[in-house]
Amino acid sequence: MHRRRVKPISRWKRWRHRFEVVLVDAAGWLGCRLSRGAVRRLGEWLGALMFLLLRNERRIALANLELAFGDAFTGAQRRRIARASFRNVYGTLAGLLWAPRLRGDDLRRWVENGEVFAQACTEEKGRGRILLTLHYGDWELLGLAAAAFGLPMTVVAREMRNEALAERLRAVRELTGNRVIPQAGAVRKLYQTLRAGGTVAMLADLNGRMRGGGVWVKFFGLPVFNTASVAALALRTGAVVAVFVAEPLSAGRVRIRSLGRVDYEPSGDSEADVVGLTQRYMDMAEAVIREHPEWWMWSYRRWRYRLSPERGRYPFYSVYRPMMPVARMEENGIPHGGTMR
Repeated sequence: MHRRRVKPISRWKRWRHRFEVVLVDAAGWLGCRLSRGAVRRLGEWLGALMFLLLRNERRIALANLELAFGDAFTGAQRRRIARASFRNVYGTLAGLLWAPRLRGDDLRRWVENGEVFAQACTEEKGRGRILLTLHYGDWELLGLAAAAFGLPMTVVAREMRNEALAERLRAVRELTGNRVIPQAGAVRKLYQTLRAGGTVAMLADLNGRMRGGGVWVKFFGLPVFNTASVAALALRTGAVVAVFVAEPLSAGRVRIRSLGRVDYEPSGDSEADVVGLTQRYMDMAEAVIREHPEWWMWSYRRWRYRLSPERGRYPFYSVYRPMMPVARMEENGIPHGGTMR
């Protein structure tokens, strides 16, 4: 068996990683001496600055908005929404700097309607639960709040080359009782957690990986290659799938909103079942994004792959990847050629 070779880190990157850790530690020290509202505002200010400086990410966000809404918004309106999206993303991440100040019931001052998590605990005891959210609103505070309100979760952390920085992020995300696990071997651990009646948190709006699996579903009128992990785990374990979002309020506060359960009934056709369940929760994601598009992360390469050699409505960054047989695409309601009826 061949082991994947890990490229050694250059001296420059080692120095950069150290600088990143020092910068984060300094920001964390400052963040813990300010109110959560002030930290959130500083993050939003940084997001507005990054909107001006990060040309490629800004271009991605504007292209995604044009794809999703077409002529519903003018160019100036798309720009305002994209800028607000940057502000929300950086404000959300900045909120993690303040998180070490959380003690006991402090979180209840910042989170409205957190009781919906406790309700999720009492329903169908003994059955595993998948708490599903997306890069919308304050998804980081949502994760902290779930555990604080009685629903501790197992969460998968994205791999980072900067191990020291990853360790600091892990420690913050575990403050209220969650368990953060690395991507390596994560599927097996998530499966074991669900089979034991535990709760896992997963993101709905992630691209499928070329070799890691995914399914084509409809999202804002075009096929998108979406992660299949949520649906596959649910169908394998019989877990309850419920969608939650944290809607921003004033001064760094949020309101937890339950979008409801995603019901499913296995048919025996595992591929069709995974596609069907994935489509159901992506429809829910699209609906909530349409309500407040400024709260979603538009700078993500969401339509990274396309089914047709012709770009059509797809954004400039998309690449052609014919991953599914034509017959199977048609069965799943995705006509060949990369467009939706």
